[in-house]
Amino acid sequence: MHLYRSGADVTLVHRGPTVYQGIKPTLLLDIRNLIEKGRIKFYAESAITRIEDTCVQVQTGDTQHKIPNDFVFSLIGYRPDAALLRDAGVIFDPATEIPHFDPETYETNVPNLFVAGVVTGGITNKVFIDDGHLHGLEIAKKIADRLVTARA
Repeated sequence: MHLYRSGADVTLVHRGPTVYQGIKPTLLLDIRNLIEKGRIKFYAESAITRIEDTCVQVQTGDTQHKIPNDFVFSLIGYRPDAALLRDAGVIFDPATEIPHFDPETYETNVPNLFVAGVVTGGITNKVFIDDGHLHGLEIAKKIADRLVTARA
């Protein structure tokens, strides 16, 4: 919702049939309205099968969708499965499960791959789910800086 409100064209891909269960009551009405009015595109019971430079491939049942994209935000939940990050090359501290990242920009040791929210705290329980939007502001600043530099 923060991305949408910041002007992004947002597509939400979710493995389950709905995102309405288990969501904070304070967010439920807002996300429901954005999805039902088509302001946020929603792919239920779907999985991302490939992330490319300019598109994401999504599998929904027997149908494969190719969705154009500039950026991918992997919002993997309160107890994240870090396998995707490890497979991408992110290094983790073996004792704390904290990924290696720049604390100012949240960029990992893999260029252009950022982390936010609880995954930044590993197994320490020092970072809570509501902190993620604060991380997102710093990530957005870094991405905006790169876009300006790339256009110059």
